[in-house]
Amino acid sequence: MRLRAIKVCFAAAIVMVTVGAPVAGHGLALKPSAAATVSNPLKAFPNTTLRYHDVAGTDVRSIRAYMNAHGAKDPNDGGVFDAMTRWRISWRWPVINGVCQTSQVRVSFSADVLLPRLTKIDTLTPEVRNAWNRYMSALITHEAGHLRHAYEHMDEVAAAIRPAGCADANRVGQAAVKRLNQYDIEYDRETRHGETQGAIFP
Repeated sequence: MRLRAIKVCFAAAIVMVTVGAPVAGHGLALKPSAAATVSNPLKAFPNTTLRYHDVAGTDVRSIRAYMNAHGAKDPNDGGVFDAMTRWRISWRWPVINGVCQTSQVRVSFSADVLLPRLTKIDTLTPEVRNAWNRYMSALITHEAGHLRHAYEHMDEVAAAIRPAGCADANRVGQAAVKRLNQYDIEYDRETRHGETQGAIFP
């Protein structure tokens, strides 16, 4: 019986999505927080890490000013946003006796979501608290839209890689991820980064 030498090759593509208008206009380890008071569809996605950047302020004006000054920073262009999402699709296939088996490719999904979190929600008036909770609910809904599309369509990456062979597998995988990312671009354009879904504060 001939022994088969098996190893695994893997690669990944990461897409980052900034959410919420940049500071020139209106402006994601899980801890109990103001964000936890609204339903969270982000928990439906596997391997998704939720993080928070703390937001100070006790009224609408001071909360918005703080988020504009200290929001999530996009490492690509330095812009400041209310929230940021990164999703990642990784792929791997076995290499048997020196021959890669892209027909046996497996893909996996993970994501990191950064959301704003009020540090003094108990000091807010009921009106401001309700406005914040509506905003967070809409913001989370918008983020979930980004993740849902990538997660539900990640098999398209596998379908592209399977017939590619070793030399082209990573290139076609990256191209498939780029096509998925085009949805994010169009989704943000159509929703104005979540504004049409209610992700505006105040």
